[in-house]
Amino acid sequence: KGVRAEDDEGLRALLEANTPVVAVFGKSWDFHATEIIRVGLGENLNMIADTVKYLKDKGKQVVFDAEHFFDGYKHNPDYAIKSLVAAADSGADYIALCDTNGGCFPSEIAEMTRAAIAAVDVPVMIHAHDDGGHDKDGDEYGQIGHVARSDFKGDIFGHGRSSVTAN
Repeated sequence: KGVRAEDDEGLRALLEANTPVVAVFGKSWDFHATEIIRVGLGENLNMIADTVKYLKDKGKQVVFDAEHFFDGYKHNPDYAIKSLVAAADSGADYIALCDTNGGCFPSEIAEMTRAAIAAVDVPVMIHAHDDGGHDKDGDEYGQIGHVARSDFKGDIFGHGRSSVTAN
């Protein structure tokens, strides 16, 4: 907020790590843009676009992690999609849709992921926390619609984490 991408210390640290790929998070829930980081919706979209473009101009592959995407989509689908489009149109190589609160059912994830896939021309994946325990057998997310489960599943302190990609 109020800092140009080229002046941002966090982005500078990403570049200094000298990795070929960087992941950046952006608010895709309008509520979080206006109430948490306290920026206007247009400014939030500009921050997403400027960040992605800056990193692309520095030669990086960029993963845009759309933080709280599924919660945001439930409340304002148009704005949630606009956040993805801002990243994709600025050069993001991949879009990760984040079920940050882990509160969506797999059928909801599938429906919203399909909408995201239709809106952008870059690969889309999801970052599902599964804090609600909807994927106990480890493959429920992969059995729906256009969502394909990857070979990776992590578990930390008894809380499963799935890594899921979408076609």
